[in-house]
Amino acid sequence: MAPTMSDPWPQTYRDVLQRYHAQYDQAIASGQYQPFIYPWGTFGAFVVIIYLLIPHQNRPWLGRARFLMLPWIAGFAAYSIKYTRAKNMASAFGLGIISAWSILWITAIVVVNDCQTDFQRIERMEGVFRQSKRQEKVSNGSALDPEEGKRHQETISNGNTPNDIELPEEHLGPSQRQGEFAWQPYPLTPFIERLDWVLDIFCNF
Repeated sequence: MAPTMSDPWPQTYRDVLQRYHAQYDQAIASGQYQPFIYPWGTFGAFVVIIYLLIPHQNRPWLGRARFLMLPWIAGFAAYSIKYTRAKNMASAFGLGIISAWSILWITAIVVVNDCQTDFQRIERMEGVFRQSKRQEKVSNGSALDPEEGKRHQETISNGNTPNDIELPEEHLGPSQRQGEFAWQPYPLTPFIERLDWVLDIFCNF
């Protein structure tokens, strides 16, 4: 039963929803608020992710630019809370919570810490990660263990690849890998590995 002039209070939950939706539609139509639209609502986080995808180990100025991420995400969150509204009550509540939390989270992983140098993740060593670890050993002057070196020579001479270093493993996604675990720092190559690493740390709250 819809509320009447003599009984303005809503009688059922449907009446409550109807009243809230009417208020929402009126506020949007008058220009008082803007509707929360996806993916526009993720634009603040998108800019931070793009920044984290650019390696800045050899670019000190780019590393210092991380402090700009705080006013950026704080401004975007404040704008979203003040000027945008979601029609569903649960979504509207989540909009405010996520906007406020994004300020704290970006401050923790980007401003207080340098995400690219201060964090690592646990990853299986199969595939690209194993190849990068092997290259790191070679670049540091460390030799492969005799058994692994023998298998590596067999691969080159015979054109065959042992099971533990199969070439197709280089193309395995993180969810398909097996093998031992190790700490993985910020990966420079390939890009898909770096993207997965950044999204992993970004969503690890």
